[in-house]
Amino acid sequence: MSTRSIILSVIIYFFSVTVCNSQTLTPEETKLYDMIMEYRSTTGLPKIPLSKSLTIVARTHIRDLILNKPDTGNCNMHSWSADGEWQPVCYTPDHANAEYARIKAKEIVGYPGYSYEIIARVPNNFYITAKLALDGFKSSAPHNAAIMNLNNWNDNEWKSIGIAVYANYACVWFGEY
Repeated sequence: MSTRSIILSVIIYFFSVTVCNSQTLTPEETKLYDMIMEYRSTTGLPKIPLSKSLTIVARTHIRDLILNKPDTGNCNMHSWSADGEWQPVCYTPDHANAEYARIKAKEIVGYPGYSYEIIARVPNNFYITAKLALDGFKSSAPHNAAIMNLNNWNDNEWKSIGIAVYANYACVWFGEY
């Protein structure tokens, strides 16, 4: 095993043990949360309360993406591997398996209803920042619509939000409860 692999394994282990189950946002997660709330306020949308449960789901998903890489082939970043305490799902561009992704928060933390995810990634060897993540979300019509309750999200009232930022991923989960 190379030195780089050993260091990466230690970092991922640290993230898994200390950050995934932590009840406190990291500074970059706090920054992303604040930036999303500020952006929503520009059109009069209310703040969304932070959810510890949805934050754990967001962190768990990033960990799964890094360790198990379920987003290969026709499966995108909303996919989940078979290497966890959840049902695996290959989320395809046609959204055929969207229903299975929406119940991940229920499977993982007992969240009482559907939850919806937006996720951003920068190339490997780079770290994502809150600003890069929000800029990416704003420039993507579907991600922006979820944040701003536009188009097919118009009837959704977000009652909770979870945030995770780690390595080259930023993940946001919106909930209706």
